Amino acid sequence: MLCLPKLALGRPDEAVKLCDEYLCTARQLDRPFALATALIAGALLRSQRREPEAMRALAEECITLAEEHGFNERLAEGRWFREWAISELGPTEQGVAELVASVAGKTGFSRLIMALAIPQLYMRVSRVDDALGFIDEELAGIEQSGAHLQEPELYGLKGEAILVRDSCATAEAEACFRKAIEVARSQSAKWWELRATTSLARLLAKQSRCDEARTMLAEIHGWFTEGLDTADLKDAKALLDELSG
Repeated sequence: MLCLPKLALGRPDEAVKLCDEYLCTARQLDRPFALATALIAGALLRSQRREPEAMRALAEECITLAEEHGFNERLAEGRWFREWAISELGPTEQGVAELVASVAGKTGFSRLIMALAIPQLYMRVSRVDDALGFIDEELAGIEQSGAHLQEPELYGLKGEAILVRDSCATAEAEACFRKAIEVARSQSAKWWELRATTSLARLLAKQSRCDEARTMLAEIHGWFTEGLDTADLKDAKALLDELSG
């Protein structure tokens, strides 16, 4: 699905448009498996736009369709994304444990995105060491596989987790954020670059390095011409306004 690369390249609204067109075509042609696949892609997209309610709706539609037609793999994925959406809205220890367990053995693109959810969920239930351990395992796996797609986000999450564990570990966290930005730029992945830059700018601001923070954040935020109503761009704009105040 081209919608996910579109998002990574910094075109979040184009990504939604492509996904909606694919969903519409699959419905018109009455192709249940194609529709189930499109629904999972849509759930993936909405997860990365930080829209848990939309992710849950797409996942539940996929579950209904997969149960009707016996699409076992799509059924498992739909259930996973539904539980992820529920956990995003209110994570619990049991919910996180079940999601972590269900990732084992998964492969393919969905597995890559699922791996990004786990450390975030760990941190939301105060299991920071587990989050860091999971991230380090994923980064080690990247070195072995050469599949670097999720590397920028993992480094960004690592920086956030380091600060949660020890707010004084600013140098280590800054190194992670800068690594995330470096890799994102090498991939032309503006979406990941935005997230990592926002995290770094927030850290620099706390160190009274506001000019540096404002300059870098203004540059990446100003690049975007769409998706300004998404959570990530709104967060970046709010921080930029704070730094400019």
